[in-house]
Amino acid sequence: GGNRVGVGRWYSNLFITFLVSGLWHGANWTFVAWGALHGSYLVLAILTGPGRDRLLGGLGLVRGSAARRCFDVVVTFHLALLAWVFFRAPDFDSALYFIGNLFSGSNAFGLPLIQMSIVALCVLLHVAERAIRTNLPQIQARLARATWGDAFQGAGLGTLVALSIVVSGVGGDLIYFQF
Repeated sequence: GGNRVGVGRWYSNLFITFLVSGLWHGANWTFVAWGALHGSYLVLAILTGPGRDRLLGGLGLVRGSAARRCFDVVVTFHLALLAWVFFRAPDFDSALYFIGNLFSGSNAFGLPLIQMSIVALCVLLHVAERAIRTNLPQIQARLARATWGDAFQGAGLGTLVALSIVVSGVGGDLIYFQF
């Protein structure tokens, strides 16, 4: 089938591909839900693309603009995080309990302030990385004019981030350690 079929079949093929990838990760309904969410996101993104462009364009988030790219990254990141709850949950009830607490205002994360700060920093770094990729030629031109002081400043910031992660005690097994 692939994409050389009718539109409805193409959407079904996309969705089934993600369902199968969920099953490939494990024989548990949580993995199926993870795959189904990703498949649904993709199909909905394709179906609603023109309408979203009109709606967001009317709000000043024109496709291709820096503001729109930032918006798209933030929305995609959060939708993927929501799906990852199912991937990491031991069972379906635990996933639903966690998601319910996410939106209840309680401390669903159970993380100390330092770890929440690291999570926020990671989100900001991801958005920054996307901005850097978008503006790479201008950045390369500026780096060509950079001094040693600029390099030490960047290295110092990177060292502080690395130390904050090490000191916070964040860690655990690699997500695929059981596979």
